Amino acid sequence: MSSGSLSARTVLLNVNSVPLDDQPPPLSRASTLSSHYFDEVEELDPVLLDQISVPDGPVALGKRPFAAISDSPDNSEFPDKVAAVGPERPAKRQRVHAVDRNTKNYHLTPEIIAHIPGTEVAHLPYGVQWELARVWSICTVKATDAPLAEKLSKLSVSSNVQGVPALHACLKIPPVASTTISTREQEVKSPWKELDTEQTVLAKDPYGALGGRLDSREWIGGRVHFTATLQLDKPGNAKVRSAFVLKLEAPTMGSSNRFARRFGSCSILRVRVPDDVKYTADGTKHGADDLIEYFLRPFIIHHHVFRAFYAKDGNVFLFRTKECYRDGTVMMPPEEPSGSGTQFSLDELLSWHNKLENNQGQSMTKWAARFALGLSNSVPGIRVEQECVHEVNDIVCGAFDRRGKVPSQMVMTDGCGLTSRNVLRALTQQLGWSDEPTTVQMRLAGAKGLLLANNMHVPSHSLYHIGLRPSQIKIDLGNQEHPLDPAMLVIDVIKPGRLSTPSRLSDETVINLAENGVPLRAFVALMKHDLDARVDGLTQWAPPASVYSLYRNVGNADGVVTQRLIREAAGTARAKGYTNRDAGGQREDRAEDEDGLDELDELLKEQSTAWWADPTSGCPSTISETVLVLLDSGFLPDKCPVLGSKLKNFVKQVITQCSNKCHIAVPMSCTAFVVPDPCNVLAPNEVHVKSSSRNLIDQDGMLTDMVLGDVLVTRHPCKVPTDVQKVTAVYKSELGNYVDVVVVSTQNHCFNGEPLGRHLASMTGGGDYDGDTLEVFWDPSIVSHFDNADPKFAQEPEEVQAALRKNPETVKRFLRRTSSCSGDIKLAETQKYLLGALRNVSRVGIYSGLWLATAYKNGYSHPDTIFLAYMFTNILDGAKTGVTVGDADFEEHKRKFRSLPLPWTVGRKQQKTRGEYSPDDTITAKRGAGLPPFVLEQLYRELQVQCDALRKRLDTLFPEKKRDTKPALDEHLAAPWRDAEVRAAQVAAARGDGWMQAELDAIRVHVEAVYAEHAQRVKSYSSQSRTGSGAGRKATAAAGSARQGKGGAAISDRPIEQRQDIFRELSKAFDGGPAALPDGSALLCFDKPTVRRLCASYAYIHDREQSFGGWSRFPWDVAMRTLCQIKVEALGGGKALMEDFYNKMAIPKSFVKQR
Repeated sequence: MSSGSLSARTVLLNVNSVPLDDQPPPLSRASTLSSHYFDEVEELDPVLLDQISVPDGPVALGKRPFAAISDSPDNSEFPDKVAAVGPERPAKRQRVHAVDRNTKNYHLTPEIIAHIPGTEVAHLPYGVQWELARVWSICTVKATDAPLAEKLSKLSVSSNVQGVPALHACLKIPPVASTTISTREQEVKSPWKELDTEQTVLAKDPYGALGGRLDSREWIGGRVHFTATLQLDKPGNAKVRSAFVLKLEAPTMGSSNRFARRFGSCSILRVRVPDDVKYTADGTKHGADDLIEYFLRPFIIHHHVFRAFYAKDGNVFLFRTKECYRDGTVMMPPEEPSGSGTQFSLDELLSWHNKLENNQGQSMTKWAARFALGLSNSVPGIRVEQECVHEVNDIVCGAFDRRGKVPSQMVMTDGCGLTSRNVLRALTQQLGWSDEPTTVQMRLAGAKGLLLANNMHVPSHSLYHIGLRPSQIKIDLGNQEHPLDPAMLVIDVIKPGRLSTPSRLSDETVINLAENGVPLRAFVALMKHDLDARVDGLTQWAPPASVYSLYRNVGNADGVVTQRLIREAAGTARAKGYTNRDAGGQREDRAEDEDGLDELDELLKEQSTAWWADPTSGCPSTISETVLVLLDSGFLPDKCPVLGSKLKNFVKQVITQCSNKCHIAVPMSCTAFVVPDPCNVLAPNEVHVKSSSRNLIDQDGMLTDMVLGDVLVTRHPCKVPTDVQKVTAVYKSELGNYVDVVVVSTQNHCFNGEPLGRHLASMTGGGDYDGDTLEVFWDPSIVSHFDNADPKFAQEPEEVQAALRKNPETVKRFLRRTSSCSGDIKLAETQKYLLGALRNVSRVGIYSGLWLATAYKNGYSHPDTIFLAYMFTNILDGAKTGVTVGDADFEEHKRKFRSLPLPWTVGRKQQKTRGEYSPDDTITAKRGAGLPPFVLEQLYRELQVQCDALRKRLDTLFPEKKRDTKPALDEHLAAPWRDAEVRAAQVAAARGDGWMQAELDAIRVHVEAVYAEHAQRVKSYSSQSRTGSGAGRKATAAAGSARQGKGGAAISDRPIEQRQDIFRELSKAFDGGPAALPDGSALLCFDKPTVRRLCASYAYIHDREQSFGGWSRFPWDVAMRTLCQIKVEALGGGKALMEDFYNKMAIPKSFVKQR
């Protein structure tokens, strides 16, 4: 076995090769020392950090015991209260003065977000305090409102559930929860009950919200998001700095992270910094320094003090410290022997997570980047004992010369640790996964990456066993003989390993494959097959196909079941294995943010009201779910015009997505986590791909569970010729249990038999094994033509580093530089690093666009194209590495490489990025002379031809409605009303009693009134309405299909929240029915369910008589559930079903095949 390698039987520990079954030194934690925040301010000469030239010292690999992973307030037994941190000292105060923003003391001045003088709110639950602050911050409540202060002082509530409505009543504002929101939606969305639960738990046990206990699978803490948005109050200029203001937002349920679980949801405030604010600030004299200076200040909400501790992806995270604000003063309370386990100062928080003194070998930029680990979107798995965690050596490439730090591409196990299978089994049980995974992406103590199943020997004294690599350990938590904080011993799960198929060819991958030999005809054939398969599956329901196949295909195309599960997952979707790919999402051509911080706003939308069904009418929000509801009620697309229209629009959406973004499905492909060979049995350039089920298609079109033969592997970004590699897929019995992952060799990757001195993942977009996914393609039409590119392209050009700027200051140098500073100055200097992401507007998208334009004009292998590719990848990792582009270099690159629109982008819907030409320009870029045709230009031209043909076919299958034609009357839907009219006439004739007819007339008037209101509300969005004959028909035309909105935009293009607000109000009014007869008499002939049926039936009849073309969406918007019930009862064989059951049901593939 070569040096640095790992055998299948023995795992090497540290430098002394301690066997795994020997007990390692105990893990420890260091006590933290708090700074004196408010000492007198010293004069500090500003240091231009990017001018410092102090190289980092070499960092030895594999020589640090895992005992170094530790830090927390000291208390070995973890009682309910944690001992105070730091030496005892009296409270220190910072007096608030009117400080000019341009002075050195500006960062000491509190920013008052919400504080009502003379009003005491400490007795109120935190959610009530937040709501008051939110209302106050938008000037609804005046600071001089003395009666309000008196009312608040008398407001006696013990919970947020009670207190928030009471506060709303006190302030005379409508409650947050709308009557149009369903009970289930309120349960998932409303944060107040969750916040009460969390605060009760934390009051009893400061570690109670951490999760990780097998006896409490359901509840975890830290899921209430308190957010604000930064707004520009006054733009800056050459003399005056920009002025900002924070707008607080209503809290909501969302994802969880380690910080929020450990310190409580109330301790974290996330501030969104919109791009336009960043761009405006960046363009002023002081630039992003305005933003950073602003966030150095303490932020005041009532008596609470928040301080910024990290920024990334347009978000700034603030921590609620144990300081308090009283009478215009920020003060630190006196230390107590047993302070709260969740109340830290900011300095204590920084030391708790990543203590500077313990990590002096890091650069300050990397030190700051490590705070993303505590904010990663995660779910707590299991809590392990300290002695269960050990350190095992990384496997190092034999070509390493043993001098200095090992390059990441030579660390053959970079980011992937090992674990006993019972850990994965416990995680499966805890998180409710359907299958036990082979690997899991996680955070544990100061480590991150993957834990891969391994047949590790578990000592008799230990329940679990985890081996972390040095390449995974990002934070040294100290080396004191104290236990770790429990938060550090919970396995925070990011997501489980899983295999998805098929994968899709993105634009970047298509370019790479074409440049490496794959002909155009291969892509065209795959594209046509993909398009035809999608559209055929969505437009066929007659034999030999069936309505069941259509139902299943629609559900799969839009990931309906997964969408429903995500809605109810309240931010835990990723850890539960629900992905955007499952929900019909298109993957972007970009690397995934493993921490999930760039998805926070999307994660909050996962369970938002935007996509819940109308609780009154039962009408779903999404087109796909509407199609399914109508199909499973017995309607058919060629008989029910609203179903046909919905299905047509859904298929059009699919076609449009295909035409705008060429993501070609390749049946013979899959995507999964890439992991290093744990058994050391794979030869160079070999991979092992095995699925947990027979869901892969082999070269003969048969289903299989493994891949054999030549394959292509790649990941994103894919911008240089070597980012796709041809390797050989083999089967090894030793790896037979490693399913749903792509196992790659830990030996030196080779080109034409020559070792390259690096691992395979590093050849695919600079990947590693800490959670990167690898796409595998084995379709012979692609693989057989592909030739590996010259490995010289895998080497970064020298001029790239010359164009980049990197702050080289190490933690050691920073500590030395700030050693004589007062506590508040040192803290401010530290925050400048933590907020570094605000300093530069993201230029990743711009460089990606420059790269594509240069590839088109100059060629894929042109030096300028390779240069821009590496510029892109460096900037992409800039948040972690501290790499930026100087303004002068950036402007020069834009001037040199900026391009006219590329031919295939003209006319497509694209989001313009800063610094790019508008895609509406008619003059396009030209391909360089002597270059062959560009594959994307050819492919998109063929794609448009195919999509246009499919649209014409769709128009033939679902023709537009015409003025003088009506669809056949659905007798089932009309029957309830017509039967009631007959009975009313019979009663009147037999008894001379017109009461029943009077009630029917009242129902008719009610329906027609709501119908007219529907027309008017929709018309307010519509400037181009269809006209029929007669005034009523004109109104109906607007209410009907409502195709065009203001400025020619369809109403369906409006934000879903706006549409839902309108339709839910209308359905609520419709469902109210006629409250009484015109004379005030009550309805006696029909009970409420019958009135509801009669209203729905008459709405259908009236709409058919009045609407253009004989139908509109009106009856379905207001009475979808009732119309479907009428249809099912008429057809027979129906069954009543709870909605919670229904939402989790799908038609299995095996049943469709039997049909």
